[in-house]
Amino acid sequence: MLDGITATERILAETRGRGDATAPRIIILTTHQREVAALRAITAGASGFLMKDATPEFLLAAIHAVHHGESVGAPNSTVALLKDVPYGVQRPANDSVIAPLSAREKEMFLLVARGLSNAEIAASAYISETTVKSHISSIFVKLDLVSRLQIVAFAYEHRLVR
Repeated sequence: MLDGITATERILAETRGRGDATAPRIIILTTHQREVAALRAITAGASGFLMKDATPEFLLAAIHAVHHGESVGAPNSTVALLKDVPYGVQRPANDSVIAPLSAREKEMFLLVARGLSNAEIAASAYISETTVKSHISSIFVKLDLVSRLQIVAFAYEHRLVR
C-alpha cells in the first residue's frame, strides 16, 4: 500500500519514462495539516495539496484550476508555507540549476516562484498569457518539473527566491 506522495512520484516517473509529454496532474487529498507533508507533495510533483474536508465547490474549482495548468494548495498560502520551512544551515543561492533556461524563461521562472498568476506575469512582462504558458511549459520540460507548485518548491530549495 502506497501513500499519496509515493504514488505521485511513481506515477509521474512512469509517465516521464515513457516520454509522455502530457504528464497527469495530481491533487493530493489529505487529513494531515503539516507543512512538511505539503512540501513533500509539491516536491513529488503534485499540482495540488488539499485537505479532505474541503467543500465540494472548492474541490471542483481546484480540479478545474489544475486542469487548466494552475496549481492549488490548502487555504493557507503555499508561498508563505515554503518561506517558513526550516532548511537548516543557510546555503547560498544555486542559480546553476536554472542554467538550461533562456533568459526569458529564467524571468518567468522567478515570477512563478514568487506566486504570480499567468495574467500578472503577462502584464509585468508585456507579453500574452499564451506566451507565458508556453514559457512555463518549456520550464517544466527543461527542469523536469510538472507543476507551478513544484517551481515554487524548487526555487526555495535552491534559494533562488526569498
